[in-house]
Amino acid sequence: MRAVLRKVKAPFVYLRSIGARYGAAWLVTSQFFSWLHFFMIYAYLLLTDTDVGALVRSWDMGETVITIADNGGRFALALVLNKMLSPLRFFLNLAVAPIVAPWVNPKVDACVKWFKRKSGDKSSAASGLTYAKSV
Repeated sequence: MRAVLRKVKAPFVYLRSIGARYGAAWLVTSQFFSWLHFFMIYAYLLLTDTDVGALVRSWDMGETVITIADNGGRFALALVLNKMLSPLRFFLNLAVAPIVAPWVNPKVDACVKWFKRKSGDKSSAASGLTYAKSV
């Protein structure tokens, strides 16, 4: 039983180590790719003039859902497709984070120090963030 639990915990330990290793760079690249993909999907739906209302009507999901699809359908469909592509973005982030981490993390540290100095925070956290060395 313990061996099974160790195998289940292993991916989560790995994910936690990625966050510790790349720090803010992981968050920045993740958000950047998420917004980029969302806007690309939304632009594609606009350019192809996708009728989301007709698509939902073909699924016979009820009048309320059809009304929502007619009013904000492209945005909602782009959001759903973006969420569906989230696991694929993980691997893209995994490839890009080591490249951008040495550049992004010092800039984020400088911003945090500036913000702490402007807000008058004299705690030890004002000395900046610490990350594990990038591989």
